Amino acid sequence: MSQGSRDALLTHLKVLLSLSRSQQAATSLILRSGLLGWIEIQVLESTAEEDHIWCQILDNILLVTQVEKLDAATLKQWRPALSRIICTILRRRGESSYFIILWNFFG
Repeated sequence: MSQGSRDALLTHLKVLLSLSRSQQAATSLILRSGLLGWIEIQVLESTAEEDHIWCQILDNILLVTQVEKLDAATLKQWRPALSRIICTILRRRGESSYFIILWNFFG
């Protein structure tokens, strides 16, 4: 990926990071725009810097959204999606010891 493309991607990720701080925006992105499915695809080839931003976005989602609303609207399917994203990042970073904990919580 060229430096210009990487810079554009990081800019977009930072905008998404900002949006993920809003309860309404984060919930809408998950329920109406398939955000978690899209993130799953994006993290397959992300860099360490991008992974850090992805984790911040996921952290914001967990902090600002109403978990009960997401559970009801998705039949709890957002949880395994979030777990798969985190596991993908951790696996690439060599942090395999956290997989079972994450799967038990989100699965």
